[in-house]
Amino acid sequence: MNIENEIFKRRYIDLEKINDYGFKRINNIYTYSKKISDDFRVDIEINENKIVSGKIYDLNTNEEYTNFRNYNQNGEFVNYIRDEYKKVLEDIALKCFQKRYFITEQSNRIANLIFNLYNDKSEFVWDSSPGFGIFRNPINRKWYGLLMNIDKSKIDKKVLVKLR
Repeated sequence: MNIENEIFKRRYIDLEKINDYGFKRINNIYTYSKKISDDFRVDIEINENKIVSGKIYDLNTNEEYTNFRNYNQNGEFVNYIRDEYKKVLEDIALKCFQKRYFITEQSNRIANLIFNLYNDKSEFVWDSSPGFGIFRNPINRKWYGLLMNIDKSKIDKKVLVKLR
């Protein structure tokens, strides 16, 4: 998994916030640039499919610097550049994106409704099922809700017919 996918997975963009952050829109592509040192600049792009990508440029040569993507390279300098790149992406994720805890829009709407009504966030307690979220009563810690994605094939077809 690349750096961008790792940081932006389960997040969705807030277009109003990216404009305030400093992104420039050209057609349906949003771009943002930031110097991360005296010698390097980060260029971030969000395409029409809302996919985030980025490049780092050496300002002295105006060439793309790609070593930060190779995790086999672990020198002090490359780690510094990689960490600075991640900081830029994490700041953008924090200030311009909203968390998307579940796969489906319906599950996310339910989770947001619970948060807005009760100020309770879902907890993800199973490492083997990171998309399964529970909601607890903050006083007695008992569960009052569970959101999980289940493949249709796992549900008894007789039950599906009764539900219709």
